[in-house]
Amino acid sequence: MADEYLLVIRDENLVIVGSGMAVDAHLRRMRDVSGGVGGDAALTADHIGRVIAAVPDNLRMVQHARGRWVTMSEAGREALRSAGAVPSADGPFVCTTEATGQTWQTRTLVNADATRLDAAVLDIALSNVLKQVDRTAEVIRPKATALLHAVEATEAGDVIGRLARLRQAVTEAPSGQRSTSWDNLESLGEGLQSALVKLRSHTQQMIDGIDPETSLSDRIQQVNALVEDDRLADCLRLLTVVEGTALLWHSLALRNATTIGELEKSTTAAGAALEDCTTADRELWTDACDRVDAAGHVDPLDRLRVRNIETFRRSVTEVHTVLEEFGAQRNLRRVQWSAPEDHSLGDTAHAVGDKLTGALNEGLTQGRRGIRDVAGRARRALRGGPEDPGSHTVSSSDDDEVEDLRLPGAELTPRSELALQLLQIQMMEYDRAHDPAAEVKADKESQILNATDATIRQYCETEPAIAGEALTRVQDVYTAPAILRASKIAELAPLAAADLHKRSEAIVVLAELMTFEPWSEGLSWARGNRETALQIASESLTSLHSGDLDTMTREFDAIRGSLRRRSINWGQLAVGALFGGVFGLAVAGAGQIRSSTNVAAIQAVKVDLIAKMVAADAEDSDEVQRRVVEAMQERINTVVNQQGALVNRINDLKSQRDSEARRNVDLEQQIAMLNDRLDRSRTTVTVLEVVRDRAPIGAGDE
Repeated sequence: MADEYLLVIRDENLVIVGSGMAVDAHLRRMRDVSGGVGGDAALTADHIGRVIAAVPDNLRMVQHARGRWVTMSEAGREALRSAGAVPSADGPFVCTTEATGQTWQTRTLVNADATRLDAAVLDIALSNVLKQVDRTAEVIRPKATALLHAVEATEAGDVIGRLARLRQAVTEAPSGQRSTSWDNLESLGEGLQSALVKLRSHTQQMIDGIDPETSLSDRIQQVNALVEDDRLADCLRLLTVVEGTALLWHSLALRNATTIGELEKSTTAAGAALEDCTTADRELWTDACDRVDAAGHVDPLDRLRVRNIETFRRSVTEVHTVLEEFGAQRNLRRVQWSAPEDHSLGDTAHAVGDKLTGALNEGLTQGRRGIRDVAGRARRALRGGPEDPGSHTVSSSDDDEVEDLRLPGAELTPRSELALQLLQIQMMEYDRAHDPAAEVKADKESQILNATDATIRQYCETEPAIAGEALTRVQDVYTAPAILRASKIAELAPLAAADLHKRSEAIVVLAELMTFEPWSEGLSWARGNRETALQIASESLTSLHSGDLDTMTREFDAIRGSLRRRSINWGQLAVGALFGGVFGLAVAGAGQIRSSTNVAAIQAVKVDLIAKMVAADAEDSDEVQRRVVEAMQERINTVVNQQGALVNRINDLKSQRDSEARRNVDLEQQIAMLNDRLDRSRTTVTVLEVVRDRAPIGAGDE
């Protein structure tokens, strides 16, 4: 038996009216064909009645009809047309579905019916645009009056009160009859429109204040100004409410038109208002997204020049959230957000190297004095300051000739690095979720989002050297809303860990996790959370032996105990360190650069843990331990030699400082910097000695 239903297409709007079975079947077909189906809402009985009343008599027999309103993107509509899921032109169509297929039959309407149908479809679109306005009005209610005064848009009056009055009037107004309330409300339209223009202009001026071409310091101030006291969020919310109130006024005008002439006039005005709002909102939103994305660009060296990068990242993320809220109410969605880059320590190190190389080459061309002054130019290049040929400084690089301390065959592979990053996020997320201190959850969430975004970009914006389901699902998260990414990424950790079939790979990952200290800015693991999160992570590393976690934990506890007896706190030493292409500064933030330079010490501990696990099963365990001892002693000799040079340089600077009549602040800063570096160099030697001395006696003998 054939099933008939009505399909009305007006631009991006689609209205379906018919039996519940027919409407649902057509929607399923549309969704199967295209992802371009946007808004989807049920029609009220009033809207269904108005649509049916505007078409020829043969459709008025539909009893207990249901209706749906759908919006289509331009690309989605083309896909639907190509697949035959919707007709190729606008208009009302009677759709007939039989076993042999589906047919469309155009209904030609007289002018009056066409006008009524246009008005009905437009009113449906208006009512769905306005769905979220009441909720937004409640949020902005306490600030609405003050904001309207601030932008000199007082002609909107008590916009929250007017919204409520118009909403009630629309509910009570019978279509095609002039209501008594309209006499009191008809004059509001002009004032609402004027206030809307002023408010949108004010919001655009705020967005124009973001200039991606200015310095990072200026951009930090510009973005922070948007989030200060919720300035941008409040303006966009009030814009939503004023805009919704104005459109609601047009909806009421449609319902109070008593003649076809009035209905045509009201329909034209309402359609123009809706199109203007849609276009203006899209342009404002797109401009804001583009400006904030561009302004959020961070160079690797910016982590050395600016201390509040982490705060900047949080501000940019907050602006993203505000814009997502605004866009969601208008079916606008950003496919990809760009947050300030999580440059790794490796990125920063490469940039530092480029700067140092340039300064060195320049110094060499100037002879002995150039060589003497090269470090001063390098330091100023890193901090972005002007050249001062007269100052004598040394490089601010913290670890000269930092080489990898690794056992052959015990390096992170591309596959194990992916598993490691996902497991680290899983551990961080577990700690955040189970931290009883509610006041730190937001800060931890921010750092988790930073790590998550860095991981997603690493595997989506480059050509990974691996493949597999875990990588594919990481890439799928690329377009997920920011607020969902961390949990989605954390869920993939067991899948990636299960891909590590070799125990040697799993041991390297376990050593990284064992020494993992991600939290910065006064944060730390909540009591017991690190141990539980590590246990969960190790269970995903299925190629480990049953006692591997306990064995490595005992070894690590022994190292920490030895360091503690020599007045070294592992947590302070390790926080923010970057190893094996993982998080480091990307998580900890610029404020942890001082701690993160103990790279050699931290790597030595990881090598020791891996060596102990390998040696336990290796026939040549003495050889493994011997190589570790030799590597540690060689590094100790190198660092001790560097300490001698540091001491000599500090003494030279002190002599120069004491010989000058006036206080030289620059020299004092250099001396303080070098003393700090000397202290950390001594800490590194202590850690290396602890690791060296843990080897069995005689392991280092020839």
